[in-house]
Amino acid sequence: MTRIAIADNDNVIIGLMKQYIMNYQREKNIQFKLYTFNDCTELINSEVKTDLIFIDVEMPGEDAIKAAKQIRKKDKLVKIVCMMSRTEFSISLFAVHPFDVLKKPVKQEKLVSVLDEYSEYSQQQNRSPMVSFRSDTGIIVINTLDVIAFEYIHNRGVMIYMKNKNIEIRASIKEVMKSINSDIFTCPHKSFIVNIKEIRKISDFTIVMSNGLIIPAAQKRYKEIKNLLLTSMSQS
Repeated sequence: MTRIAIADNDNVIIGLMKQYIMNYQREKNIQFKLYTFNDCTELINSEVKTDLIFIDVEMPGEDAIKAAKQIRKKDKLVKIVCMMSRTEFSISLFAVHPFDVLKKPVKQEKLVSVLDEYSEYSQQQNRSPMVSFRSDTGIIVINTLDVIAFEYIHNRGVMIYMKNKNIEIRASIKEVMKSINSDIFTCPHKSFIVNIKEIRKISDFTIVMSNGLIIPAAQKRYKEIKNLLLTSMSQS
């Protein structure tokens, strides 16, 4: 069960968000455990373990962004959604690694979008890193955490570059992408899938992997991959 906390000094806002979340539960036939807090101190001192926190970073009293940083320091996995009335926010907010930023008053469709994204993220996180593929010698099982990259080499043939060996499997790039955790891997080019954490350099539309493999990056994907790499580095 996903445990959600809402931290806001405005009980009207809290009531509205609770209603949105209950509507979502009924529509999706899932169950959440809800906790509410009216100030930052109450949230920080709580012994409740949460998975997703909606926090008003403009709450009076203790610096709410500082409080969010404290929460992040204690729990590296909790997802924090920052809520605010302003359309511009301080760069210090990035230190919190927010899952999303919502403008107040929060609209139902925006909250639904965050919950959908969190649900998808949770499913990805729960997916085992162990996956199986078909090869010429039979079924093989690999740990995708040990994979550096996948390369399409010929008709329904893909080479898996791993940290300690290379393996050829019978699959398409699309089939491989469906089998693995898309939070860790991305497609810089139609013939390649790369492990973001194994990228060592990216420049001039070229990616250098940890094993020295040089991979082309499609122009339309280049900026997105640079951003994914920066995000991965900030979370390591």
